[in-house]
Amino acid sequence: MELQMRTRQPLASDRPSITTLPVELLRLIVGHLAPSWHICTTEKTYRHFTRLSSKEDLKNANLAHSCFRQWVPEFLFQDMTLNILITGMSSQLERLLLDPLGAKISKYIKRVQVQVPPAIQWEFRYEQEADNLEDNTKIKLCNQLKVRKVEDLTDEQQDFCEQYHACMVEPFTTSTRWFGLVAFAYSSCKAIFPMLPKLEHVGCGICLPEDFPPPTSTNSFVRRWKDDVAAVTPDYIYDFDVNLAWISGVVLRSMPLHVKSLDMAAANLTNLSRFRTVNRLLFIMCKSHKLSQNPVHRLGTMAVTELSLTIGGARGTYGTETWDGHTGSIGMVKYWADAINMCPNLTRLALTGERMEPFKPNGAGGLSNDLDHGWMSWLFRSLVSLHHLESFSLNDFAIRCETIPKIFNLMPKSLRCVSFRQVYIDLEDCKHEHTHEHVAFETWIEQVAWLKENFPSLAVIMKADGIGEYLPNGLANLQEYPKSRAAMAKLGVQFED
Repeated sequence: MELQMRTRQPLASDRPSITTLPVELLRLIVGHLAPSWHICTTEKTYRHFTRLSSKEDLKNANLAHSCFRQWVPEFLFQDMTLNILITGMSSQLERLLLDPLGAKISKYIKRVQVQVPPAIQWEFRYEQEADNLEDNTKIKLCNQLKVRKVEDLTDEQQDFCEQYHACMVEPFTTSTRWFGLVAFAYSSCKAIFPMLPKLEHVGCGICLPEDFPPPTSTNSFVRRWKDDVAAVTPDYIYDFDVNLAWISGVVLRSMPLHVKSLDMAAANLTNLSRFRTVNRLLFIMCKSHKLSQNPVHRLGTMAVTELSLTIGGARGTYGTETWDGHTGSIGMVKYWADAINMCPNLTRLALTGERMEPFKPNGAGGLSNDLDHGWMSWLFRSLVSLHHLESFSLNDFAIRCETIPKIFNLMPKSLRCVSFRQVYIDLEDCKHEHTHEHVAFETWIEQVAWLKENFPSLAVIMKADGIGEYLPNGLANLQEYPKSRAAMAKLGVQFED
């Protein structure tokens, strides 16, 4: 009699489930849901800015199953924003840390972005028929609401326009508010940063009006008129540069001793007048928040090993190196040379110019040119603390043929990696017998060869689409591109596509 073998059906308890997964895998799953910083843009500005993505996925995971809850706090709170928006108003982060329950999350916070409001360039495209700034806003909104003139607005539209100006325009055009906000930002940062024992990275960013948190009137207005606010875009232009520059100075002066990485911003301004509001704000930063003036502040940057500095304002160099004030390009250079020199353990340095506007030839009374070579040379001649630098990145600048040898002659031999992304070499002064189609390629080959000769173990990384785009007329011989890329690859250049 044959015995029939029966396959035992697995019991429910034998089937894999979330509760049977190893804790390491559960942590990886939760980490995959963590929010990240992403680059955004808006029609109201020509600048990019970063915004933290939603934390809803993590919150849902926390509610979905108890086995995730062990890991959710670690990833939910590792990236936080510190909003400094109105003088006298505590930030959400500060209120959270002062709460008895919220105080427990401080050990999870590793990265903080300090956010300030943008300023509005209200002079830009000012309506001639406007008697005041509120009228100017109404006229601009009429175009968006498809109304011919202010008198034709309905009562509801009039209400919307008045509230729009009061909540979305006026708070960002009053120059006197910024001076109070600078002082308040310093006291806030000094109070909050010591409450974050695991803080590793601090960055600076912008909080747009539509992102303002409660209980601000701006937030209430956006919530009330949400669809209408999204539909209208009056042509006011946001200015990020000056506010990002002064909050960077505030952060440098107030950060704790254990911060290792910084994402800061500088402002390269065209106007040299010390009476302009923007220059007076930066003067406060240069004088009151200069690190080398106080030994205590020197200690705050001792642990910093990575610095990313984004240059805003106008492209080019404004003023002269001998200028005695704190305005123009040399004002920016003097402050940041001092700040970088207060970071003796720096191993990674990145300079980025992606937020710079086109060259403004009349901005400094004729003391200007359209290249970043000038201020960049001033900066590196002033740096004396790059003894441990291993990685240097130069992104989105216009330089000369001699810029690279000038700045790299000041680099330590410990340098191991350099990257160039969208770095344009001016060819007007380069003397070559070949046609312009070949000059850009030959110039970069010469630059890389010089780097390899002076730094034999140096890894050179380049943005691939940058080669051949450095010609004065903006044209390039595309047929030569593969050949030139191969020649540079022989020198050891690594390309980013």
